[in-house]
Amino acid sequence: MKEVLPYIEITPKALEILNVFLNYIFEQIATEASKQAQCNGESKINTIEIQYAVLQVYQRGDLAMHSMWAGLTALRKYCTPQDK
Repeated sequence: MKEVLPYIEITPKALEILNVFLNYIFEQIATEASKQAQCNGESKINTIEIQYAVLQVYQRGDLAMHSMWAGLTALRKYCTPQDK
């Protein structure tokens, strides 16, 4: 979190709550993506299944769209070679 918002501090209790929340969301998305991959006859989860899972978990609202676009942006940034 320090990398994203270096000017914000967080208490240990708040960090614990945030960690539980993120683990819960991750588990829901992974479970939904796994179900979708199985329906498609795939043995691996790919970005399409993850996008579908995010839309299902967040019920296709603004948060789902924002999450999906933020994830795609992060994926593009991660996959783009960095100039050294």
